[in-house]
Amino acid sequence: MATRTVRLTLSPQGATGIIWMDSQQLYTISTVVGRLEWEIEEDVTGGGYLTVTSDGYETYESRCILPLGPNELVRELPDGTLTTDPLAMTPLTAIELSIRGDKFYRGGKPWVLAGSTELQLAARVGKGENIQSVLDQRKASGANLVRVLGMHEGAGLFPTRPDYDDVVKRTLDAVGVSGLVCLWCCFAGTKQMMPQFDRQLAFWFHTQDLLYPYRSFTLLDLGNEVTHQEWQEIDPSRFPKPYYHPGSSGSGLTDEFPPGPQWDFRVYHARRTPEPPGAKPFNNCNPYEFHPEWPHPVPFICEESVKPHNYGFSTEYARKMAQAARLGPGMVFHTEEGVYSQPWPGHVEACARTFFDELGK
Repeated sequence: MATRTVRLTLSPQGATGIIWMDSQQLYTISTVVGRLEWEIEEDVTGGGYLTVTSDGYETYESRCILPLGPNELVRELPDGTLTTDPLAMTPLTAIELSIRGDKFYRGGKPWVLAGSTELQLAARVGKGENIQSVLDQRKASGANLVRVLGMHEGAGLFPTRPDYDDVVKRTLDAVGVSGLVCLWCCFAGTKQMMPQFDRQLAFWFHTQDLLYPYRSFTLLDLGNEVTHQEWQEIDPSRFPKPYYHPGSSGSGLTDEFPPGPQWDFRVYHARRTPEPPGAKPFNNCNPYEFHPEWPHPVPFICEESVKPHNYGFSTEYARKMAQAARLGPGMVFHTEEGVYSQPWPGHVEACARTFFDELGK
């Protein structure tokens, strides 16, 4: 008997879809490319029930109507309207993240930010590379957050690329399924890629729309080192605070107070001199050493500091960094491999495990 292909585009990439027709036919199909395609007999028409499941996401259920001929499946929304729009499933990783004073809270309990620098994570997704092993390693080492750049000229993550939205969604799908939080940095390299303020403002709003389905596990940072004269052309004072996400107005240069307006939290880059084994770098991981006023009105997060090769891969130096960061809301562990979002070798992973273990005490 002749069949037709009925399709449903969705996020995440991997899912299983079941259509149970009112006339009792059952159709099941799975995907790993973000598009479910059922082969259904031409004479089977009418309505039924749709169920979509995916690891790490809430099960989706709705009424559905089969299209005539090969076409998109029609879904019924809660308000009764019908749509063929792509389905964005809801992650199970809702963290109920909130901020009180200088601390983060999750589900009403204090939450220590234990981050890992992953600047090219989205860029690697854009190249078609598998990032799951990196996410697995970071989480197994004790990280609960990854810090990701939303644009990267050197790695080919241009905001103008036609599949940019899809790259962002696939990156956040992977982060969400892994049970991690994402600190998403919107602007980097604006001088080369987007110097015009009107384009920047439009992209700022577009980024918030992209991240909206993932708002339960995303923090939004305006820009990386916004005062960097070689790479940045951006004025944080001209941007509105994010609508839906806890937001930061961007970091400054090393040991520079964040220059933008105060939003929900601040990110800073700690001093790196005198070089280890001197104590200045690890002391500066304490936000109250970096900005010696107490209490801070919002969380101050050290998101960059010396890397393991700067302190000779000393796990004890990594421990000192974490001990200093414990006086604040947490910290992002910064590594050379993390700049490229590549796996840590054993001696770097040992530093990371020591750091995250100490940070959580």
